[in-house]
Amino acid sequence: MTLYLDSSALVKLYVAEEHSAEVAALAQRGDVTFAWNGLHDLEVRNAIRLLGSRGTIAPEAHARALAALGADLATDLYEAGRPDFGKLMKAAERLSGAATALTGARALELMHVAAAQLGAYAAFATFERRQSGAARVAGLAIFEIV
Repeated sequence: MTLYLDSSALVKLYVAEEHSAEVAALAQRGDVTFAWNGLHDLEVRNAIRLLGSRGTIAPEAHARALAALGADLATDLYEAGRPDFGKLMKAAERLSGAATALTGARALELMHVAAAQLGAYAAFATFERRQSGAARVAGLAIFEIV
């Protein structure tokens, strides 16, 4: 089963945060892979870099996190996808019209939900309440990590 995890959930695999243990357990199940696309590629790496630049994690932890991510990307933990950018933007805009007033979801959150829709993944998982609400509006199955 391939799950679409929001970038903030994936960061928890590489940096010790609340719910890191639950995401790590999910990654170790063996029957689960995670979707990976250009949004994740930028956002996950940038989040790790931000934590390093802000001093939230030590420089060694920052380097280890990026190295671990690179190593995992070479395994079958991730399923690479390349959503068509034009279709992604149109789907995110439609979702914005349907969900933003109800959920307060931000543009990048909507883009991830739209990417999950376009990829027809088994379920969507996030720790972000706004994004989870948008995913529900989009009709996606929600995978509860905790």
